[in-house]
Amino acid sequence: MTSVDIGSLVAEATSGLATRPPADGWAACASIWARVYVQAGPGWVKWPHLRTAADAAVTTALARATGSADPADEDLARLGAFDVEDDGSPEWQHVLDVTTMLLAALADDDLESTLHATVTTYLEGAFTMVANDHARAAGVPLRLPEAERALAADERWHRAVAFVRAL
Repeated sequence: MTSVDIGSLVAEATSGLATRPPADGWAACASIWARVYVQAGPGWVKWPHLRTAADAAVTTALARATGSADPADEDLARLGAFDVEDDGSPEWQHVLDVTTMLLAALADDDLESTLHATVTTYLEGAFTMVANDHARAAGVPLRLPEAERALAADERWHRAVAFVRAL
């Protein structure tokens, strides 16, 4: 497994959590949701209508994690109306990632599916953010092997992986 093999990293995280109580898996999801929600802060300022939808969805997702959720249809509909054009900003990526994670969390999937979607979205988003920074610095788009080499040496990627492994 390479340090940028997202599929292997997701399998490692989800299989480790599968041996623990379900509350640990939901807490892992909530940790990731909270981290990306906070990273999306500038996006909530730019697109307050999305923050309102995300706030309600986070509350419902946390209630679902504790087994006390009301139906999430309204939250799903509001989040599903994500309509912000990609402006290439980090906040856009974070808002998209937290929206994607929350949609999975509210879709009545089981814990394993929700955890898989959450960890995958988090790592893919981190990969995209760091690879885009390297591409901007190089002044050219990076091919996948170049991006993987750049990430393998980037502390931000290592922190994202360490965060997932610490769940």
